[in-house]
Amino acid sequence: MYSLTRPSVIMFLFFSLFYALPLQAQINEVFTNTNGTQTGFGVQNLGNTANSYSGMLFYDQNAALGLFQGFNNVTHEYRINNIATNGSINFMIGSSSKFSVANNGFIGIGTTTPGVPLDVVGSTFIDPAGQATFFLDSSTTLTHVTSTASVDSIRASNGVLALAFIASSDERIKNIRGRSDSAADLRKLLDLEVTDFLYKDVVEKGSRPQKKVIAQQVEKVYPEAVSTTTDVVPDIYQKAPINNGWVELPTDLKVGDRVRLITKKGHRATHEVLEVKNDKFRTDFAPDGDEVFVYGREVKDFRVVDYDAIAMLNVSATQELVHRLEKQAADLVAQAEEMSKQTTRIAELEQDRQAQATRIAELEKQASEIAMLKQQMAALQAAGRLDAGQLAAAR
Repeated sequence: MYSLTRPSVIMFLFFSLFYALPLQAQINEVFTNTNGTQTGFGVQNLGNTANSYSGMLFYDQNAALGLFQGFNNVTHEYRINNIATNGSINFMIGSSSKFSVANNGFIGIGTTTPGVPLDVVGSTFIDPAGQATFFLDSSTTLTHVTSTASVDSIRASNGVLALAFIASSDERIKNIRGRSDSAADLRKLLDLEVTDFLYKDVVEKGSRPQKKVIAQQVEKVYPEAVSTTTDVVPDIYQKAPINNGWVELPTDLKVGDRVRLITKKGHRATHEVLEVKNDKFRTDFAPDGDEVFVYGREVKDFRVVDYDAIAMLNVSATQELVHRLEKQAADLVAQAEEMSKQTTRIAELEQDRQAQATRIAELEKQASEIAMLKQQMAALQAAGRLDAGQLAAAR
């Protein structure tokens, strides 16, 4: 390493070390700076065009240019360009790859062989501790620990835009416990409250009206769909002057709390509250101006909702409704068939009634005729025109 200031010396060293090294013997030399000032290679390009870069060139063992990295004077772009055949770029910490760019442009986080444009390998437990499965030295079986937290690989402060979402769902990765109770799921779904609301943080989340669930209410009905994590809530959300590290704003913050501070120069971080006095507090933040926006405090029980779980609850509840509608339809068909049978029976009974009425009318007519004959015979007997023997014979 070298401590340099003069541009002429800088350019000389740059061309000597980066152009000549591939053709010369290897130089293995360490420069020690005992003055505590900046130490390193300095490169300055006085050009003012789109191609004016200050940077470094790297050659391979065959004197072929393999990589360039540098700063553009006009666009202020910092460029790393690996032009070697099948070249890649790998950012490492402690000999472990943390971020890599493959030759085809695919980006890997936690892997050097990304299989898709963005390939993330690894996850973490969001506070409080989530689910974990591990071996203990004293046991030959897996130990499983569960809480309401989630295990995540990617976290975003706002929405994720995509054409589709594909989730792993192969039965071979699951211990299936049976089909969900659709009747119970319907009852749960009916107990969920869809709420109209506006976000408090209108800057980041916008002022558009929202129609969604509230995690605390969902937790009472369907706790499996709610997890907890650590996040910051906008419970202060005020601009305040900052003087000698003291944020001059009355709050209910306490020592040990963590609060998010935002400044005009782009600083945005969560800081621990070190001291609290009347109408002001101090954190470990080194001010970069005379004002700061106090967003709010960090909480350990920030709730998040698994909308996929609610969607599946809705699927199960919808299936229950379909089953009930199908049963009702079948019952209606059966009732219609029974009504048809009853209608036929009523028609038959009506025919029988009409036949009986006709027979009764005929009998009544015959009875009436007989009564008239009896009256006529009684009259003839009274007139002496019909003796007892004739009357008996007529009867």
